[in-house]
Amino acid sequence: RDADYKFVLAEIDYLKPHFDSFPADRAELRRLMRDGRVELVGGTYNEPNTNLTGAELTIRNAVYGMGFQRGVLGGAPESAWMLDAFGLDPGFPSLMAAAGLTSSSWARGPFHQWGPAENESMQFPAEFDWLSPDGSGLLTAYMANRYGAGWTLHTAADLDAALAAAYAQFRSLAPVAATRNIMLPVGSDHVIPARWVTDVAREWAKRYVW
Repeated sequence: RDADYKFVLAEIDYLKPHFDSFPADRAELRRLMRDGRVELVGGTYNEPNTNLTGAELTIRNAVYGMGFQRGVLGGAPESAWMLDAFGLDPGFPSLMAAAGLTSSSWARGPFHQWGPAENESMQFPAEFDWLSPDGSGLLTAYMANRYGAGWTLHTAADLDAALAAAYAQFRSLAPVAATRNIMLPVGSDHVIPARWVTDVAREWAKRYVW
């Protein structure tokens, strides 16, 4: 109902069973994708823990994942959405770049930082070029305060409390951001769409025209 609300869908192993079992939802999903309300991300069939598997499995994961996202759903995945993978192989960005992806995002750091307390001790910014040994790679956003950082907006009692919660998260994320643009993920595992998130964006745009 809120035209400003947009979201991403990843991990085909969850999306495909729904798509297969509820054909009545297919037209709505495709309409939201056409309208720019839904973006398919990931590129792979699921989020592989690539430190435990070989390159062959990673390639097959991309073939099946992108085949479904592009060929069946009509999406255009560009970002490897590995937000909860427990291990990241140095060769992964090269394979994903070869498959046509241009970026990636994940929430578990290379030394398993699990912010926000460790933000001040991070040795690299939250945005960086993740390069494989062959020199190819992906522009990457590391979710320093986890992928559920902005979920505190949902639990706020009113808009003013949500504004304060968002501001506190931005203050925490700013020291590790590479630019003035800060990504605040708003979601968590098995949850409904977050309250206040579009209200916060609209209210800030009204108050701070710059």
